[in-house]
Amino acid sequence: MRDVAVVGAGVAQAYRVVEEMSVMTRKLLCPVDFSECSERAFQSALELAQTLGTTVQVFHIYEPSEVHPDPGFFLYAGNPRPLREIARDQAVRALDEFAEAHSDAPVGVNYSLLEGRPVDRILEESRTGEYEMIVMGTHGRTGLAHLLMGSVAERVVRSAPIPVFTHKDGSP
Repeated sequence: MRDVAVVGAGVAQAYRVVEEMSVMTRKLLCPVDFSECSERAFQSALELAQTLGTTVQVFHIYEPSEVHPDPGFFLYAGNPRPLREIARDQAVRALDEFAEAHSDAPVGVNYSLLEGRPVDRILEESRTGEYEMIVMGTHGRTGLAHLLMGSVAERVVRSAPIPVFTHKDGSP
């Protein structure tokens, strides 16, 4: 039953899917973008991990082309800095702040930073065999916004080799 996707389900329904799986969950993969919906997904991942007695692997994936640097970030000790360095520094700082804000998590949480396209990197990680489920937020865009921006969560759900539990933006 490894191809099950738990799309838009509640935590209780995700528990049932995991219980039906014949293998114990080793780790939950939780990609975050620091939005409110990824925060809620992270909280759901913590609940699931606590119930299952497992850990959570948090990934933040950044794309250098998506960076919006402060003007002061362009210079470091008087030298111009490459955009890739600026993007990495901003991502490291944001992930450190996220980890610090969740230092009291009830289960083991590991934090990693990856560079690349979020869909590609999430799918790449999901195929390593280390994870039994992905828990991630979805902004729930529709119409033109969905057409223009696409949905990382939708593409992950369609292509992931493991179950995906999505938490829609704005849901409790």
